[in-house]
Amino acid sequence: MGDRVNLTDSVQVLFEIEADHKVVTTKPFADISTISYFPSESEVLFMLGSIFCLDNIICGDDQMWVIHMTLSSDEEHALREVLTDMKNSNGNGETSLRSLGKLLWNMGMLDLADKYYRRFVNEISLNDPLRMTLFEELGNIASQKGDYDKSIEWHKKALDVQRKNEIDEIIAYKSIIAETLPPEHRNSALEKQIAECQDQLELDLGWSHLADQDMSIVAYYCLYNNKTLTVLNLENNQIGDKGARSLADAIKHNKTLKELRLLDYTISLNVKKQLKIQDGRIWC
Repeated sequence: MGDRVNLTDSVQVLFEIEADHKVVTTKPFADISTISYFPSESEVLFMLGSIFCLDNIICGDDQMWVIHMTLSSDEEHALREVLTDMKNSNGNGETSLRSLGKLLWNMGMLDLADKYYRRFVNEISLNDPLRMTLFEELGNIASQKGDYDKSIEWHKKALDVQRKNEIDEIIAYKSIIAETLPPEHRNSALEKQIAECQDQLELDLGWSHLADQDMSIVAYYCLYNNKTLTVLNLENNQIGDKGARSLADAIKHNKTLKELRLLDYTISLNVKKQLKIQDGRIWC
């Protein structure tokens, strides 16, 4: 079945549909005549995915074909097995542009399938895990259409998403490692001070003459592995880019810290941007 119909083969068709709202409850329909663009016509809107049973097809004297159908419930026993098989073949059972595109694809209507797949790609989030699968399926559709250049283009996009996902997994893995492994840099006095205040809600490390590399210790013991701390004071300590990154990464994983105190004049502009500092404080 192709996407285009030869006009010389066209015939007039009239659909006569019997719909009983008492029988069909899973796929609603409504009279939209009052809001229709053609107010003089009676129009009924059926929900996408509605199922119609074919009752009869007749050809009148005026050469118009009349197709009699009845709106059916997808709970009918005779249809349930067929519908289940279609849902398993075309997706997870949810109605979406992808499931519609897949159905058209299986029917051989490749241009329409491509159209609905593209619309679905444009509608979902850039971070949606389904994007890679959609790109692969668009590549397969393009290949069946004989457009091999476009097919390669779609498959390259799928590979790009796969690589990005792998990079994200590596970053997440590194974050897990950062939470479980203590920093290589050591400062016994600082570690002792933090350990003595392990169960307190506030920790004052202001004016402690801490260096940039000490922030890895603060991040590990105060942010990654402290479940009670709500206020951390780091005023008047020299925090550079590396220390700021350690703090910023740890803050993302901390669930209890409410306030991180810093002094603006001891912090570089780049560090302020990384930590999103306002008025010398970070409100987490």
